[in-house]
Amino acid sequence: MPNCTPSVARQGWKLYQASTPPPSLTEINEALELSGDGPVSSRTYRHYRKLAAHKLRDYLPINELDVRLKLGE
Repeated sequence: MPNCTPSVARQGWKLYQASTPPPSLTEINEALELSGDGPVSSRTYRHYRKLAAHKLRDYLPINELDVRLKLGE
């Protein structure tokens, strides 16, 4: 699966945060498809779990989060 655009990744993150428990990857991709966007990958979905585990509210791209964590921020 090709990488999604940053705007689709952010939209998926909003969907992930919108309910408790978070929606599954399939549910997120179905909602994105209904809005005319492409799907997010399982790697992006794992990234959402990592963002949530670190209690981040704003979306950060995968590489940016990895750098911040490596630097101890």
